[in-house]
Amino acid sequence: MSAGCGWEGRAFGAHYPDATCIDGVLWDMDSIDDDGMLHGGDRPCPHCCPHEVADNAALSGNARQRRVQRRALARKVKARAIAEAARWNVKLGGSRHA
Repeated sequence: MSAGCGWEGRAFGAHYPDATCIDGVLWDMDSIDDDGMLHGGDRPCPHCCPHEVADNAALSGNARQRRVQRRALARKVKARAIAEAARWNVKLGGSRHA
């Protein structure tokens, strides 16, 4: 698990960046109270943990086919996360794409 990258993007249904990465998981920035963030913590970050996102996907086929699908999906998830961050001009930490 990554220490977190600071990625911000859309993950909780809003039309604007409503999620941020803390300790490798996504937290809902719209659900903050005096004690901290309330919702989230159960989804891996698509930028710093794309393989964990891919692991949660429903894949079919034999073990080799699932492994190939998981790797391809992880690359796609990472690319989408980078594009989302670029769209909102978010600087990413812990990445060569920062």
